Amino acid sequence: MAFLSSYPQRLTRFLCLTTALFAILAPTGSHAKDSPKPSEREQLIRLVQQAEGYPVPMEYPLLLLERATKPGKGESSDFLRDYLCLSYLVRTKQYKEARALLEKEPDRSKWPYRMRVMEVQLLREGRDVKLARTRCEELVASAPQEADGYLILADILQELGEADASISTLEAGRKAAPKQLLILQTLHQAYGRQYRDTKTSGEQMKILDQIEEISAAIVQARPGVQAAPYIKVLAVIKKERGKQSEAAELLRQLTLLEPRDVDNYIELSRLQRELGDAKDALETVRRASIADPNDAALVREVNKVVLKSGDSDALLNFYKPLAEEYPGRADIQMRYALVLLGYSKQREAAAVLRSSLDFQPDNKPGWLLLAGVESDLGNKDQACQDLDKFLAAAGRNRESLVQAIRLFLKFDAQEKAAACFAELSRLDPAYPGLRDLEFQITLLGKDKEKTVALLTKEIEAHPEQTNLCFLLAQTLNELKRLEEAAPVLRKALEKAPAKDVPAIRGVLLAVLQDTGRFPEAVEQAKAILAAEPSDWRTRLILLGLYLKTEKADKVRSEADQLLQQFPNEPEVRYETALVYWEVKDYEATEAALRKAIELKPDYAEAYNSLAYLLSELNRDLDQALVLVQKALELKPGAGHMMDSLGWIYYKKGDYEKAVRALEEAVGKTNNDPVVLDHLGDAYLKVDRAADALARFKQALDRAPNPALTGSLRKKIEALGKP
Repeated sequence: MAFLSSYPQRLTRFLCLTTALFAILAPTGSHAKDSPKPSEREQLIRLVQQAEGYPVPMEYPLLLLERATKPGKGESSDFLRDYLCLSYLVRTKQYKEARALLEKEPDRSKWPYRMRVMEVQLLREGRDVKLARTRCEELVASAPQEADGYLILADILQELGEADASISTLEAGRKAAPKQLLILQTLHQAYGRQYRDTKTSGEQMKILDQIEEISAAIVQARPGVQAAPYIKVLAVIKKERGKQSEAAELLRQLTLLEPRDVDNYIELSRLQRELGDAKDALETVRRASIADPNDAALVREVNKVVLKSGDSDALLNFYKPLAEEYPGRADIQMRYALVLLGYSKQREAAAVLRSSLDFQPDNKPGWLLLAGVESDLGNKDQACQDLDKFLAAAGRNRESLVQAIRLFLKFDAQEKAAACFAELSRLDPAYPGLRDLEFQITLLGKDKEKTVALLTKEIEAHPEQTNLCFLLAQTLNELKRLEEAAPVLRKALEKAPAKDVPAIRGVLLAVLQDTGRFPEAVEQAKAILAAEPSDWRTRLILLGLYLKTEKADKVRSEADQLLQQFPNEPEVRYETALVYWEVKDYEATEAALRKAIELKPDYAEAYNSLAYLLSELNRDLDQALVLVQKALELKPGAGHMMDSLGWIYYKKGDYEKAVRALEEAVGKTNNDPVVLDHLGDAYLKVDRAADALARFKQALDRAPNPALTGSLRKKIEALGKP
């Protein structure tokens, strides 16, 4: 539960206000005894008393000059002067001087009430808490109608650790002044502490009753905005007691008192959903969306309320009327645009955002979102223009320039990014992120030679940043100079921390493989395995390297050992099956593939490879067809699997189906020469020799090995063409 600020701060404000009031209303001379009509000052004081909840009006000048004896001539003005002086000394923390002033009049029975309050305050400042308690108890006994006496005494008792006595004192003050707000608020806070410290549920429920009663009294004493926290407390209590309808009504009042507080709407909507009031919940979240449409918790609540209907367009239908009703509200327009993007309606979202920005061109988040949408639509130039407008709205400061640079890089607009970077460097040359931004601009720039030089320098300086090794290999590969990456990576290995060595070795291994340096690749793979013998993926790479560097019996032996070490890894089964296939051990190949499927029933590649193996062996073609169809079910439309399907149809003699499947496979495999060869064979079977010849020639230009090249040349010659 939420409670108000601490009592001493409130009491200080209260005393300052009453001190000022008394100074204004203080009489300049003795008061007439027989005046039948109260003066304006008297009437005002009575009004204040009634507003504070005192049960009966008290005679003036009780608040100012409460005395056991009547003051003599001139005595009233002396006391008033001393009181004002004392008040000033206390406010300015001149406690020593204040105590000296009190000692001028040792007869406490002659002191005005406020002077006695000042005495208690001085005693507390001097840490004489027990005497302060005694004086305050005397104060309350002499003026039981005064609220601040109870408040001070309750605070002293709380300080002394007598929480129950403090609450009893406040209850007595509440009885004397039922509508006195400070007493009610302090009592509310005291019961809250008691509730927090009580362990038994029975006692907690009793205290909760008191809190509920006090909260209701505060709401009655001070209806309006200032009662909102206590209405919230009442709503929580009602909800905990299962009185959902009453809690909902209190929350509805809160939404009227605090129309910008979205949390109240969210809690009300949840209660309305629990009560089955779907229509009321929808209206509640609509009102909340007008208050703050982009609040994350509210967005989730809107989804729960709106999507409950099951209508796929429900969110669109919820936000569209709001956007139309409030065309000038940028926040509502942005929320509607985000919903449109969620429905993949980029063009409509862009139109909504652009219309909103016409109303509010200084909406910085709007320009950023619009630029992103235009980029997704492929409108790079428009996206860059929108980013320029964002910079104009944001004032081209450091933060906006950094945002713009990152987005320009994302939009592949390196020149724009470089221009903003130059501006940022002039504006804030000490900005710590400059180096990283320059690095990103260089990496994504068109000058790949500069990128290589920068990466080489950075790897030498920071070998622990293994991602730079990947970037260097990628950049050199684009330049068709991948072999240059190996020396740089070897140097990085010499300097890198031990924890980063495996990652760099992995990049170097891939570079050596791709550049055909197989013996060196074997050495790197062995080095990786020496550090991590259980790395079966590297073992598979090494096995593939052995296919290129070792004899068949050596490769077979290594594959057998790998299977013995990792018998339950489906990928090990699959990759070793391909090795067995390479060395023409088809029985072992089939067994390994079937075991891979057994270990991993959704292994699409294993289904496809087994189907293709059976078709190549020209046996169990019906089973092969079922297997490849299962593979395509797991990976719909995969090009190499469509090739397997077409080839199985070819082997079964269903040439029309073979042609259709293989034509689709050619498009999806980027004119793979093996697939082109298969399609040429299928064309021959359906009397399309010219098409077959074109495919064979196309495959010949792409053939990766002498065996396929020789086969294609024979087919072309057989068709009578050079």
